[in-house]
Amino acid sequence: MSTNLSGTAQVAGSMVVVQFLDNGTARTIAWGAKFANSGGALLPTTTVISTTLNVLLMWDTTPATPIWRCVGVA
Repeated sequence: MSTNLSGTAQVAGSMVVVQFLDNGTARTIAWGAKFANSGGALLPTTTVISTTLNVLLMWDTTPATPIWRCVGVA
């Protein structure tokens, strides 16, 4: 997920939804260093066959290197 990642959310707390939909075969999701789990939500590591997966990410400026933190998965 970090290959060619560009741009930076300028405001702490900015949110983005990433949607995944496979082609009928479960796919591995490899998150890069710019993404992290939160206390309540874990980054998914695979898709669910033929099911849309929504991941809500929030820009967290608390760490020394800001990251996108997973705050919800549906």
